[in-house]
Amino acid sequence: MSRKADRFSRMIEVIFFKYYKDGATEVEFDRSDIIEVAALNEDTLPLNIGDVVVAFSQGTPLPDKIVEKAPQGYEWRVQQTDKSRYKFDLIKIGDD
Repeated sequence: MSRKADRFSRMIEVIFFKYYKDGATEVEFDRSDIIEVAALNEDTLPLNIGDVVVAFSQGTPLPDKIVEKAPQGYEWRVQQTDKSRYKFDLIKIGDD
């Protein structure tokens, strides 16, 4: 895994578990969460903050701890929902 992918994985995992509740089918967050997590972990932000989300919506695997929270037959997808809002949602494997 590249250093950038590793850094983005750390950020996205912290954000997911900040809002995840057992049984959730959606986990919403916004751009400020990415900025906050980067500052807390002393990580460098990408020039385009949305690149953190784009990486996972375009093929970078989500961290194992997030993947493990999906029920059998489902997987988490992360996507942009508004200008600075994002969400993880559960989708049935093969329905994307």
